[in-house]
Amino acid sequence: MKALDADSAPGWKSSFAGNLYLEYQPIVSLVSQEIAAFEVLTRCHDPFLGIVPPLQVVPWIKRIGLSGLHTRWVLRGACREAALWSGSGAIVDVSVNVSPQDLSRPRFPTAVIEALRQSDLDPKRLQLEVTEDSMVDMNQQTRSCMNELRSLGVRFAMDDFGAGYAGLSTLQDMPVDTVKLDRSLVQPLAESSKSQKIVDSVIALSHDLGIEVVGEGVETRQQLAFLTDAGCDLIQGHFFSPALGAERVANAMTPSLAFSTLDRVRLAGNARRLAFGPARVSRVRRAVA
Repeated sequence: MKALDADSAPGWKSSFAGNLYLEYQPIVSLVSQEIAAFEVLTRCHDPFLGIVPPLQVVPWIKRIGLSGLHTRWVLRGACREAALWSGSGAIVDVSVNVSPQDLSRPRFPTAVIEALRQSDLDPKRLQLEVTEDSMVDMNQQTRSCMNELRSLGVRFAMDDFGAGYAGLSTLQDMPVDTVKLDRSLVQPLAESSKSQKIVDSVIALSHDLGIEVVGEGVETRQQLAFLTDAGCDLIQGHFFSPALGAERVANAMTPSLAFSTLDRVRLAGNARRLAFGPARVSRVRRAVA
């Protein structure tokens, strides 16, 4: 993918921008047992320091004033890649993180529409992720922007739900299609009855409101088992795959259903007796290796 436009980021900012690249982490459906989407994540490789820790990349982008330019670059790249997947016969969605500042910009809907138009991607295949804390502080401009894009078919997800900013009542007021459970809720599921009760409640209420649920940060078979048993719709985490480069994703696509090599991970009817033996887990991981 073309680097972030250096002409729009002069001087030392140009050097930083040129080191950015995108990776894609699979989001697996527990209903279809296939990879349903990819979340787009920005990475940075510094020629002197090596790989910059992922949690430091976006804060640096904001600090040096490239946030708006970066979001437009990610949108164009993500939509273009998702359209290429379609050319392989794989109908897989793409999810892009956006900030409240992005949503408050009057021309942001135009930027999204332009990215969709240039790539010829169906708007229903694009999801924009907004963090829970941003949703709590949402102003009228932000809500209007979200409603405008949703009217075109673009979907929205509330990211990091459960990180401490919003209560369950927040869900009924937010124009979202998906809730992504924060890893702070998912990680202790095997040991914490409190986390289990919270996750059960969030999933049940979300479904009552017509909202799908993604469990983030899934790393163990026990976490997968609980979320499946609780009715979670989708799973994301290193248990299945880390974020992947665009070339590795494209090479794994097939003319049939997306990622046929995923071998249709068969989740047992009772998730607590999942037949997820080492051999099957290995096949799942090889699908995106």
